[in-house]
Amino acid sequence: MKETKMVISHIKAGFGNQLFQYATGYAMAKRIGATYKLDLSHYRGKLLSQFKLGFLNLTIVEASPDEIVLLKNEEPAPFVFKGLAKFGLSSRYRKASHINETFGFQVDHRIINRKKSSYLFGWCSVLAYFDYVKADLQSLFTMKGSFSSQAEKYLQKIQESESVALHIRRGDYLELDHFFKVLDMAYYEEARDLMVKKLSKAKFFVFSNDLEWVKKELSSWTVSLEFVDLNYDGAYSGQGDIEEFFLMKECKHFIIANSSFSWWPAYLKPGYKEVFSPKVWFNDKSYQNSFAVNPLIEKNWTQL
Repeated sequence: MKETKMVISHIKAGFGNQLFQYATGYAMAKRIGATYKLDLSHYRGKLLSQFKLGFLNLTIVEASPDEIVLLKNEEPAPFVFKGLAKFGLSSRYRKASHINETFGFQVDHRIINRKKSSYLFGWCSVLAYFDYVKADLQSLFTMKGSFSSQAEKYLQKIQESESVALHIRRGDYLELDHFFKVLDMAYYEEARDLMVKKLSKAKFFVFSNDLEWVKKELSSWTVSLEFVDLNYDGAYSGQGDIEEFFLMKECKHFIIANSSFSWWPAYLKPGYKEVFSPKVWFNDKSYQNSFAVNPLIEKNWTQL
């Protein structure tokens, strides 16, 4: 009897991370001809509001506990089994089907080469994992339903202009600056000047989770600006951020932050686009070194 293959992705963290994890598992399942399911156990209880894939035009099939147990390592592993795993010996505690993705932005070749059922656990923020199904993702990662009347007003302006999405992420990053770099305004000013040289009629649509601070910082800018304010709490935890995400995606060009929340709209946008991305994403040296070796950029993007 032919084996029924299955790929299960453990989905965790915020919206941009969920997209990386879904895209990686989807691509692997398509490559090996497997059924694709999700482990959503991370979002049980209080974290349920942070699960955002349900707002997209995706087929979401949740893996059963039995299916997860079949492919996932059993935890915690007794010490003796941890030792045996070093010699390549498999057990219910260390299964070949459980791919605990390697560090940072290094390519884990098991994700690219494995042809059997798998349980994927990790951040999965590596282009090679899913770039070959980009056309599929551009169809799948679309918003279910329609924009609110408030968002529609911004959408019309975005579609009628030489729109540039400019994303400034602060908020949570200010508390996590031991790990993430909080970008200074010099990056945005350089990107703005280069964008204006390329696009004389550029109109900048500003997205941020700290909009009041940003309005003050950009008050001296003389370019055409529109601050996108949908009155959500700025915590990337409701539905307002989904609308902001897809408004960004409707823009024609991009100045992104060191954030998957603006990286994905720039990546998914088809056709010609000018994209500026920061070279430094992390204050954590080991993560930044990993990112520098395998950065999240497409060929025509400009790093500053």
